[in-house]
Amino acid sequence: MQDIWQGSLWNISSFFDCVNTFTGYFIAGKFQGERIKENLYRAAKAAALMVSRYGSAQAIPYVDELGNFMEE
Repeated sequence: MQDIWQGSLWNISSFFDCVNTFTGYFIAGKFQGERIKENLYRAAKAAALMVSRYGSAQAIPYVDELGNFMEE
């Protein structure tokens, strides 16, 4: 019988990378005084862009990349 968790560690760590990206952008927006709606929207876009890339730290978008992604 195959272990149901086999091969899923990468998916779990990718999930946490996404959560960390969202949280980082959210906290940065909070410190910059952004309104909650715009702050959540920006953090969600950053997380969405992050999961479309390969890797972890190198996949986190820069602020200027996020602006271009949000305009599309």
